[in-house]
Amino acid sequence: MCVCVTMAHPSILAVGLLVLYLWCSVSVNAGERTGTAPDVGHYTVKNKRGEPCFLADLAATFHIRYVKTDNTTATAEYALPGNCSVAYESTCPNRLEGEDQAVLLLHVPWDWDFGLYLRFARDSKTPVMKHFWLAEAVVYYHQVPSLFPDAKFPNHFFSPFLNNLREMETKSGIFKRRSFLCESGLTIFNLTFPYFEEAPGVHPTADLIFDYIQVQPFDVRYV
Repeated sequence: MCVCVTMAHPSILAVGLLVLYLWCSVSVNAGERTGTAPDVGHYTVKNKRGEPCFLADLAATFHIRYVKTDNTTATAEYALPGNCSVAYESTCPNRLEGEDQAVLLLHVPWDWDFGLYLRFARDSKTPVMKHFWLAEAVVYYHQVPSLFPDAKFPNHFFSPFLNNLREMETKSGIFKRRSFLCESGLTIFNLTFPYFEEAPGVHPTADLIFDYIQVQPFDVRYV
């Protein structure tokens, strides 16, 4: 299992901030890396006033299973570059309007049809201390021949996803601002593309593998 710590994100400088360490574990598959670890990217989503409102440091790898022309299955592997672009569709919650969703959408620099979508949610039952968690993950790509040799559906776009999640759960609020940190072992999510119109029986799948992730999608404050 992946060992995790809940703490303040190091990018935050907050007055009177209480840093609290909590041990937890992620209830998904975990393992040991056999190859070179990907670079850690540092990403910031800003609100309409240009203020940081979502912080994320992460390193990830994708294992994409696809069908070849002889109907056998192969796996394409590539890392999320550390210099991805934060898409304008990324969003921060507006606490005054009671919003409880935050989205990080990343595009890889060499092809914007490749990327990663992470949606975090939080409960709205308590006004001060709330739990947030990863609620949805989507990997999107198209089967370019250079990464998917001999693919049966070359250049087709796919977006395997996993929703209704409640992972990386963390308690955070305006008085105790915390992030989720996982830096030991691998955190693996198995995603599926449920329906492909041109081949109804084909369900492309992908493994989203985090080598490192620290996220604070809510209660970010700079001073």
